[in-house]
This record gives sequence, structure tokens and C-alpha cells, in this order.
Amino acid sequence: MFNYILLVALALFPSIFWLIVVRFIDKENPEPIKEIIKIFIWGMIIAFPTFILVQGIKFFSEKITPHPLLYILILSFLIDGLIEEFAKYAVVRDKIYEKEVFNEPLDGFVYGVTCAMGFAFVENFLYLLFSKPELIIIRFTTPTLMHALATGIVGYHLGMAKFRQVSVNKKRLYIFTGLLLAIIFHGLYNSVIRYNLFWPAIPLTILIIIVYIYLLRGLRKISKEKLT
Repeated sequence: MFNYILLVALALFPSIFWLIVVRFIDKENPEPIKEIIKIFIWGMIIAFPTFILVQGIKFFSEKITPHPLLYILILSFLIDGLIEEFAKYAVVRDKIYEKEVFNEPLDGFVYGVTCAMGFAFVENFLYLLFSKPELIIIRFTTPTLMHALATGIVGYHLGMAKFRQVSVNKKRLYIFTGLLLAIIFHGLYNSVIRYNLFWPAIPLTILIIIVYIYLLRGLRKISKEKLT
């Protein structure tokens, strides 16, 4: 029993850490704790059917994909990237996007990361359950951060779509762009991990820095704009 409690604590720690970071970013007009908890739980809930779906597709894809490199790309972009990012997007869009508490562009980023952290908590727990607890350091520094940044991109674009006074088609383009960028980032990250032809720390660091700068510039921009 104690071992399972320890696994839950280890799996939860990275998610809580990044949520605290996001809370600091959103300190001027923080979101209600009740809503944060709700979206975090929904991120956990959506992780289970997503995990089952992804594992099922992986099983069949492995049997019909002839080339290892092609399999890696399909696995990373079309299965992991597309399905997981769309699942997290669906939670934010369905559970919080139309609510009154979603009242500024930054909220998209906040709720996107929150959903991702619930999702990552379940993923971390399942990973640690069948692996070594000490690998939580790896889960903390890379996959959990990847989920936060990827769905943060989606949420950032959702915020822009909701509050910028543009056409419906432009709003849809914002959302499509956010999803596409998140899928590409997620897919590239997983491809580097799986391809394993060279030490992955360097390309992963470069990739995360690029996405971080993109998000940082975007968040600074929307904090200065008066989007009415």
C-alpha cells in the first residue's frame, strides 16, 4: 500500500510543480482554485481512454508499417501527437472555454497547462508503475514539461481565438494553428526520443527552448495588448 502512495506522490510532484509556476505567471488575476482542480481532474479522466486508444492503434500500426522510421513518425505525430493533443484540447474547449471565468487571453494558457498536468500525472503514474521510481527525474524534466508546453500552445491560441475581434474563420485558424503547432512539437519530441541515433539531450533542449521562447513572446504580447 505504501509503495502505491509513494508512486502517486512521485507522479504528482512534477505536475504540481509546473502548476505552481503557471500560478505565478497568472498571479495578477488568478483563476479560481475550484476551476483549476476541475480541469486538472478532467485531464486525468481523459488520459485513460486516450491511453487505451493510443495503445490499441500502436498495436495494429506496428503490424502493418513496414519501415521502422516510418513507424516512428506515424507513432510520434499521428498517434501520440494528434490523439493526445486533440484530447486535451477537447477538455479545455468543452469544459471551460465558454465559461465566464475564462475572461482573458492568458486563461487559455493557464487551463491548457492545467489539463496537461492532469493528463501527465496519470501518464507518469502508469509509467512509474511499470518502471523504476527514480526515473521520475526524467519524467519531471522532459515529458511533463513537454505536455505543459504543447497544451500551453493550444491554450494560448484558444485565448487569442476567444478574445480577438476577428472573423470566425480567423478564430478557427487560430485554433487550428495552435493544435498543429502542438502536434508538431509533440511529434518531434517523441521522434527524437524513439529514434535514439544520438544523445537526445541536445536536440530536446533546443526544441524546448524554441517552444518556450515562442510561448513567452506570445504571452508577453497578449499581456500588453488590450483585446476587446
